[in-house]
Amino acid sequence: MRYEDNHGWQLYDYFQWLCEKVECPESMDYSLLLKDLHSIVFEVHVERDSNRALDGVNLRHEYMDEENLSDYLYLDDRQCSVLEMMIAMCVDFAIYTVGIHYGPPAYWFWQMVKNLGLDTMTDDNYCREYVEQQINQMVDRRYKRNGEGGMFPMRYPHGDQRKTELWYQMTQWFAERQEYGSFKG
Repeated sequence: MRYEDNHGWQLYDYFQWLCEKVECPESMDYSLLLKDLHSIVFEVHVERDSNRALDGVNLRHEYMDEENLSDYLYLDDRQCSVLEMMIAMCVDFAIYTVGIHYGPPAYWFWQMVKNLGLDTMTDDNYCREYVEQQINQMVDRRYKRNGEGGMFPMRYPHGDQRKTELWYQMTQWFAERQEYGSFKG
């Protein structure tokens, strides 16, 4: 599901701030992908994924605090976008893995983009229908039992990934990749 942007340019600064979190300013080749990720609502289908949505919404408060913007309260009216959810997860996961030190939030974000099959969706090669199909498949949990087609595909999942909250999917995916040496450390 998409939501309409009724504030136009007023949300531009916030979107730019989000893009900086993934180290991809608007002038990069992925601006269309990032805009679409931000225009698609993250819908909660597994109870504890509401935490992911709340963390995504809390990015708005972090932005308002950093920019001293108490009058930007309209940001709170919107549901969490897929982009906000993904960035918030990556920020938390970078903290979770700090002792192991694989990378900043941007590293995890681009791993998820790759896992979703969206890493080829540069502005020059962009297919909105494909992006929407992949994102809706992830949001609606229509991927395979092992997570293939979602953000965290696994060889040996601990149960049906479609019924597992995203945080646990990510930690299980990380543990499996670490065990099989699939990360650049």
